[in-house]
Amino acid sequence: MKIDYRPEIDGLRAIAVISVIIYHAQITLYGNQILPGGYIGVDIFFVISGYLITSIILKEYKLTGNFSFSNFYQRRARRILPALFFVMLASIPLGWYFFSFTNFANFAESMLFSLLFSSNLYFHFTGIEYDSVPSIFLPLLHTWSLSIEEQYYIIFPITLLLIYKFFKKYIFHSFVLILVISLALAHFESLNNPSISFYFLHTRLWELMFGSILAYFEIEKNFKSKNLILNFFLTIIGLILIIYSMFFFNHDTLHPSIYTLVPVIGVGTIILYSYTVVSVKKILSSKLFVGIGLLSYSLYLWHYPIFAFSRTALYTQGNLFKQIIIAFVIFTLSLITFKYIEQPFRNKKNKFKKVFYYLSITFVLIIFLSTLIILKGGFKYNIPESLDINNFDYRYKEVELYKKCHRNFDINNTFCTFGNNKSNVYLVGDSQLISIMFDLKNKLNNNNFNLTSMTKPGQVLLFNNYQNEEDKKYQTYRIEKLSEIKNSIVIIGGKYSLYENDTLIDEIEFYKDFFKSLVNNNNKIILLGPIPVVDNPYNVKKMGRNKFSEFKKNGFTDQSIPLKDFYNQSENTNKFIKNILIESIFYLDLEKIFCDDKSCYSVKDKKVFLSDDDHPSIFAANLINNLLLDKILNIYKH
Repeated sequence: MKIDYRPEIDGLRAIAVISVIIYHAQITLYGNQILPGGYIGVDIFFVISGYLITSIILKEYKLTGNFSFSNFYQRRARRILPALFFVMLASIPLGWYFFSFTNFANFAESMLFSLLFSSNLYFHFTGIEYDSVPSIFLPLLHTWSLSIEEQYYIIFPITLLLIYKFFKKYIFHSFVLILVISLALAHFESLNNPSISFYFLHTRLWELMFGSILAYFEIEKNFKSKNLILNFFLTIIGLILIIYSMFFFNHDTLHPSIYTLVPVIGVGTIILYSYTVVSVKKILSSKLFVGIGLLSYSLYLWHYPIFAFSRTALYTQGNLFKQIIIAFVIFTLSLITFKYIEQPFRNKKNKFKKVFYYLSITFVLIIFLSTLIILKGGFKYNIPESLDINNFDYRYKEVELYKKCHRNFDINNTFCTFGNNKSNVYLVGDSQLISIMFDLKNKLNNNNFNLTSMTKPGQVLLFNNYQNEEDKKYQTYRIEKLSEIKNSIVIIGGKYSLYENDTLIDEIEFYKDFFKSLVNNNNKIILLGPIPVVDNPYNVKKMGRNKFSEFKKNGFTDQSIPLKDFYNQSENTNKFIKNILIESIFYLDLEKIFCDDKSCYSVKDKKVFLSDDDHPSIFAANLINNLLLDKILNIYKH
């Protein structure tokens, strides 16, 4: 059942996809990300989907007294699957060339779950945070939203028809009840389990239901406002709400939550009050916006894989011209996909039997290739022992301990403590410090010290600048436990360069007060200096076949940056450290571990110093820990 074409909705799709692409492109201006709230484009898509799907179902049932599930799912299959399958198939050779063997196998796993409409669950249960650094290298991460919509398409039609048939006068009440419960769950989970809130259907359902309520008013209540003045002002307000969210929401905004009502209401207001020709409708119905809106599905499908592959190849780093080329590639591929894949498969002249035949063959082919890639371990070559990451990264050599004490640590557990001695040492920081923990615990235990690890991914010690509620809980818990210790040594460090200068400045006084409290409890503090960021292309976890072939030909070659670049990298960190140093703090400069008088190295003289680009290797950890042990022994002598 066709519904009246509304070009302004394609215009809304254009706004949604442009904002998402700009957000994922991570474009910055004067150090600030453009459209830090661009992720709300997905929320716009959800509201539109809820509105359109509900409109189709209600109109068909109202006009015919029946609803064809067969026709509904055929339309969904024609709309979603051909372009999705095409992008997946095209991504396989790119993944084979650019990705490491492990990442290629992980990519195949995500492809399988995407085919089965459950990639949102896959990314949640594999611990991928949407906005994290690892996520920007996952070509199919964006399919989480498609999986939510597909799950909605399966559940919602039959639910709506049951309500319509047996509780027709309570349709509106049912929609509102579902919306309120889902929104409450979203807000609660965002506070307590952000990954669940972000990736799961039950916490996104309210956005789709918001669109359903709009459709209910339009079709069941025949609501179409003819008041030009009211429509003008409300659609302007709606557009302002959307634009405000794009510019003023950011990574720290609780999302999805009650705050997400801002863009959702903005979208709903435009849909509900743009029947008459008002300014916003004219803008959104323009050829430019409608054209981008028609391409929006292909643009959405292509942008994330292209970004992921180009980042893996380090293609766009610091080069505006190359970024323009990437944008051109995305647009060109989207145009080709729309014209030669989307339109032909959606054309009713092509019988669904024929469409189903092609889709089935492609589905089976992708299943076969994905399974083969997984079973073959990403088609890895025989890896030289020198490239085995277990030989230069403790996080993979001691993977179970790494997960228990660092990656999967929960505040309901106790921190990992090694040794049964009287003297205690605490290790506080992020993944840079867990990289030295494994060797350090052995050195300390052999010298009659216990070591307690207080590390977590991305969690340098902070007091007031948290990324989300989960981070706040961990940081608060760690600080509480540290405040209880006495007569101990506390080692603190990590990658402070990840944080903006303003963030570090805000933390200075908190650090000073906290350090004073530790010292007053007769504790000694060792503060570690910054570690240089130098890419190590020989990390087999991320090495693509192009790099592997280069290694087989040339072996290890030195990898370095000029010493002055390290000074530039660490300028803000060094200023921060200088400001927080108080008496009784021992500063340990790590520059001499990684740098000579000209350069800083990730690989030098066939020795690996950094296992990726900023984590100490086993070799470097041993050197750092020798310095630490000397420092600790000297502290106890005096």
